[in-house]
Amino acid sequence: MIESALWGMVGTFIGAAASIATTWISTNNAQLLHEKKWKDERQTAMQDFQRETLIDIQESLHDLFRRIYQAYIEDCTALRSGVAWGKNEISPDLDQDILLLTRKVSILTERISDDELRALIKTFVMVARSVLQTESKKDSDSLLADMSQQFEQCVVQIGTVLRRNY
Repeated sequence: MIESALWGMVGTFIGAAASIATTWISTNNAQLLHEKKWKDERQTAMQDFQRETLIDIQESLHDLFRRIYQAYIEDCTALRSGVAWGKNEISPDLDQDILLLTRKVSILTERISDDELRALIKTFVMVARSVLQTESKKDSDSLLADMSQQFEQCVVQIGTVLRRNY
């Protein structure tokens, strides 16, 4: 009788230990699954953020390129009218657009995780702003060609980084 009571107690302890072990394993597994889900959601959110930033900056770079070119055309028109190169004041609306687009591009650039792309965009902006600050049409023409090349490199690199985030 004592022996059966002893085996009953041993069985109870083994059952309790098995139950505790099963609960611990189940809880640990649920925690690991929760952490993996959280990491996956965080990674997806970061990719979505980068994708949206890249699409926004692609549009903003195009707009900035177009507005700089419009300012260049205004300077060319003024030159044909007899105003010395670099002495023409571009229209206030165009000047404001360029200022705001440059600001937007600068802000978006700092959100990009790809260092190479950030450097390319910063170079593009520097060259684009220089187009409007030259002393001669020849210098401006040269910088405009450089700006076009920089823009093309930016667009290609943005496309590459975008494809990596899909």
